[in-house]
Amino acid sequence: MTEAPTSDNQNCPPAGADMRCEYCHADTREAVVQSAFWTERGWMIVQEVPARVCEGCGEQFYSEATTRQLQELLDGSPAKAKRHVLVPVFSLARKSHTATRKMQRDGRVRFPGSSKTA
Repeated sequence: MTEAPTSDNQNCPPAGADMRCEYCHADTREAVVQSAFWTERGWMIVQEVPARVCEGCGEQFYSEATTRQLQELLDGSPAKAKRHVLVPVFSLARKSHTATRKMQRDGRVRFPGSSKTA
């Protein structure tokens, strides 16, 4: 049985003390978020999405109604975008590979968060 939402926003997942993150088990809080999705048509950014957000890991959880609205939008809903943005695209593949080879050659491979070298 699903609890009724405690807020006026019927799209929000149910609130309550038992709403914990399914990944890290921390408490979640009601929030309005922005989410980005990769689709066949490219990146889509959706603003003003009601969600519950984990206070531990930041994972976002959506109600069934919100999930349905997002799916319709991502599947090609005729909704008009509020605005369009240009997004810069970067690649670390070549730089990362070249830098790693050089560091390995010089014996300076660093581990993240550590001053140790290999």
